[in-house]
Amino acid sequence: VIDTRSYLNVYSGASLNAVSHLLVDGRVDATGGAVASTDGRGLGAGVDSHSIVDVLYTSITTIGGTLVSGNTLEVRARASLSGNVHAFAYSAGFASEAEANNRSTDGIDIFGIVQVDIQGTAVIIGESVRVAALIDKMFGVATAKTHAGGLGVGNRAQGRITIGTPFANVARTGTEALLRTGAEITGNQTVLIESAINNILMIANPNPRSFAFGADTDSIATIDYNSDARVTGQDEAIIRTMRLDVDALQNVFKFFGFIPFFDRNPQRKRAPIDSGTVDERGASQLQREILWESTVIMLGEPNPELEVDANGVIVKKVNVDLLNGRELGYQYLPGEDIVVLDIDYDQAAVAEFYGNPISPGEVDKDENSNDPEDEVPISQIWGNAGLFEMQHTWDDVLLTNYSDRNMITNRIDVHNTATSRIDVVVENVPGPVDSPTNNVPLIPVWADSGVTFEFDVDHIYPKTLVAIQNLLDPAVIGGPNISLNGNIENVLGRTLVNNTSGDILSGDILDGPYATIAVIRTNILDLNADLGNIGLVEDDGSVRRAIWAELISYRDRTGTLNEIAVTAEAGKDLVLDLTANRRSSATLGAPMIVQIASLRAGDDVDVVVNDSKEGNVPIAGGPIEVRDYDLVNFIEWIFLGIHTFGSGYASFFPLDHFRPDVGGSGLENIFRAYGTDSVELDSAYVFADVRAGDDINISHVSTPPALGEPVTSNTTVLSGTSSMNYQAVPDSPDTTISFDVFTDVDASLIDLTTLLAVAAPPDSTPMINLATNGKIVNIEQRGDLLAGHIHSTAEDVILRSPARILDADSMPSIDVTGINIVMISGIETSGTPAPAPVPVEGGIGTTQDFLEINSDRNNSGGVLTALDNSAAPLHTGIYLDEIIGNMNVALVHSFNDVTLTTVSGSILDANNDAAANVLGQTIDIDANGGSIGTTSNDLEIDSSFNLPTTSVPDGRVFSVLSLDDDGNDVALEADTGIFLTETDRYLRLVLAHSIAGDIRLTVDETDALDEHLDLIDSGDARFAEGEEGVTPDAPRTVPNGQIFAEAGKVTLHVGDDVRLDANSEILAALSIDIYGDYGNADPDYGTNMFIRGRLIAGAVVTSGTPVGTAARSSA
Repeated sequence: VIDTRSYLNVYSGASLNAVSHLLVDGRVDATGGAVASTDGRGLGAGVDSHSIVDVLYTSITTIGGTLVSGNTLEVRARASLSGNVHAFAYSAGFASEAEANNRSTDGIDIFGIVQVDIQGTAVIIGESVRVAALIDKMFGVATAKTHAGGLGVGNRAQGRITIGTPFANVARTGTEALLRTGAEITGNQTVLIESAINNILMIANPNPRSFAFGADTDSIATIDYNSDARVTGQDEAIIRTMRLDVDALQNVFKFFGFIPFFDRNPQRKRAPIDSGTVDERGASQLQREILWESTVIMLGEPNPELEVDANGVIVKKVNVDLLNGRELGYQYLPGEDIVVLDIDYDQAAVAEFYGNPISPGEVDKDENSNDPEDEVPISQIWGNAGLFEMQHTWDDVLLTNYSDRNMITNRIDVHNTATSRIDVVVENVPGPVDSPTNNVPLIPVWADSGVTFEFDVDHIYPKTLVAIQNLLDPAVIGGPNISLNGNIENVLGRTLVNNTSGDILSGDILDGPYATIAVIRTNILDLNADLGNIGLVEDDGSVRRAIWAELISYRDRTGTLNEIAVTAEAGKDLVLDLTANRRSSATLGAPMIVQIASLRAGDDVDVVVNDSKEGNVPIAGGPIEVRDYDLVNFIEWIFLGIHTFGSGYASFFPLDHFRPDVGGSGLENIFRAYGTDSVELDSAYVFADVRAGDDINISHVSTPPALGEPVTSNTTVLSGTSSMNYQAVPDSPDTTISFDVFTDVDASLIDLTTLLAVAAPPDSTPMINLATNGKIVNIEQRGDLLAGHIHSTAEDVILRSPARILDADSMPSIDVTGINIVMISGIETSGTPAPAPVPVEGGIGTTQDFLEINSDRNNSGGVLTALDNSAAPLHTGIYLDEIIGNMNVALVHSFNDVTLTTVSGSILDANNDAAANVLGQTIDIDANGGSIGTTSNDLEIDSSFNLPTTSVPDGRVFSVLSLDDDGNDVALEADTGIFLTETDRYLRLVLAHSIAGDIRLTVDETDALDEHLDLIDSGDARFAEGEEGVTPDAPRTVPNGQIFAEAGKVTLHVGDDVRLDANSEILAALSIDIYGDYGNADPDYGTNMFIRGRLIAGAVVTSGTPVGTAARSSA
């Protein structure tokens, strides 16, 4: 009896680590041999010869701890087994008898187990992992010979080999690779789970020889082989790999590779008269069994990772190829660029279950035998609770550089469209069945077969992190750049490009400023260049190389909406081209809102917004094929290599269950996200936080030079069918996009990552330039809103500022263009991090620099609203110049002064009602090329708003200012007439001058006693921007209070009193009509008129010299 045992344990909590190779190997070698010989002669001589070898073996390797290897890792339990017996018996004489190994216990018995037991606490990690329970050889040679001579002899020889036990549900001799519930195995490249009995050599060769006239000569060859090669993967054991092989093998030794040595070979020399027999006995149960219910996470390629240390040495490199074949350990030379070649997830994951076929001829030389015991069992697989998670996107792509070398990336595509496979190369694949129901584990007994082989399929789409980073210490001057020289396809995930010291550029820096722009397709975009540029733009616009991104919103399998998210922070310029692509709904046409979280730049923010689009057609789903080889000629597939459909296997393409599929719930959302169809649609962009030390430029359309400070918006559209040929090509915008922009222009920034102050920009004319064809809402978060040109070609513009709204560059060109223009200064604004800034100063334009506007851009009835009447304690007034056409005033309201001018149009009441259109203290209105109000619709003002008054004994109320006092007055000038009403209290007038039309001034009559007209002594009128004494009309001196209709008449409708200063004058080419107590709404009070100064009706007017200067005309 040979009894050998090996127990190798790595207990839970223990850990073995290797840089390159790790082998855990338990092994037994058991060899036994016996020889017996007997000799007997004479009458009735009987001789027996018995040789017995029992080989008992146990080799169990148990893993409960952690094994980690940087390359290969093997866990093995092994055995090498051999038994050899020989018996010889010789007899001679009448009725003699010779027997060799004729008893049932004679011969060879081999029994035991080789097992690798991966327990539930085990964690095994390597590049290639092998778990193997192996019998390297299983030799059994049983020979028996007898010689019997004489008359009437008995002669029997038996060669017997018994492997294992034939009893059902009893652990047979053999091998088992066992993965218990909770075990985890990660093989980045491959995992092999193997249970194999190799080099099976079984020879039973009895040879009785009878030398007699009559004899009973029996020859019995018994090989009773009952052994399993088995793999058991229990439910909730976890394997992660790109290729999984599960093999259950029994291999018969073949001489010269094709002559099998599994031989029941009874021989004999019989007597002339012989009643004996020749028998071949025993089963040939070479079982190959797989019970599989584990979870397999299939990753077609390992997650790519590259790390270069501060010295330029490659210290980590996984699934990444580099220019010039740079490998792990290489040190980049100073000035040598790190060039990462294409990273493309294009390898299919493969799993194969294999139970090798064994033909009857391999285990018995008598191929024509019909004895059932000679039939070799077919390989088996069963299980009902397995799960294959087919991972179609990487978890992450990590490219990290700590050195001062530039890093250049090429194409990165994280989505695997290759068809992954599960090959079931096993002869018997039972099922499907309804009972047990799906995912009910089968009892892991030692049975020959289960009722079904089914498993769930789950298509896994992790939200991949693509992280490209240069992490050189920012204290190092002249940090390296990151150049995106290829497209990035990361539809579901987050794309992070981070450079702590240099620029982030699109296109190879070696190709110059006109390199092809890389396309980034992602759900979340994070860009950070603490000290450098993101994208490239020259100040004169001659070169613009943006980071081009298509931002994709989608729903995941649970239905959760994954909205677009963009954050970008640059120490210098930030240059982006953005396209929104909504793929989150099966139904098209819903309103589309695009949220852009944060854009920050130490210098300029420059963003072009392309047409938005949406689509709902999914890609073809379920790129996984299960190939079942049990339905055809299995042997043909193995030996002839026939792989064609319908000949070698049957294909299934399950979404969520192998036989039958049950639906693939939620996958349609993912498949829709990857669709390529699209239609363009209108959208609304919300820029929640845009901050720049200098300019903020965001545009969707180009604007013409005729409208001032033109914008060129080089919009583009995505062309191509995949990441291999995507490119941005020129495109004219044809959708409407509105902007809600929360800005901080001329900002003093603190870097969000380093918490250090961001360097001030080199130039110092910060401004906001916005251009689109939709509505614009610009909310300045801190300080003055500095308008360069904020321009909607077809919709309204709304500006809100916690301080003032100013002309940023003091140019005479248009600053704000829209249909309706609404401007509100000095208010608390939303969209800022708490606490919101407290308004300290309101105002729109300044006396030295009017805000130039173009309201009612398309002559469609647009109006102007401008407010400086809110919470700020200080108000500097409203100063507006309408550059093109009429100024249609809905409401202009300031707690301070108001100046409204036009270049070539009228200033009109947009509401056509009696409410005040203009409220202020000093109000100056100049309508060049037009009128103030119209004959049928006065422009209403409230010029005594918020001013102190005094009263007299009869109850009349007057301004505290006398007619000789300057300020808090009204000056009016128009080319074609003045038609104006003071809606509340008195009108202190210094000038009303119409060149070619009538003048009609009304002070509304109510039951109040303060509706007076005061034509004051003298003053000034601010009809132009600029410094006093330098620019004409900035302000214009008015030496005499004046009402002057050069070509028309003067009509005054005054509710209460009329008071004309002695230095004043009323001049008209036609009549002068003055009405007091006009309307008589206070019947107990009349009017007091103090008519002083010059009143000339029918005046002859001679123009001053030169025409158009500030010198007044004379009459």
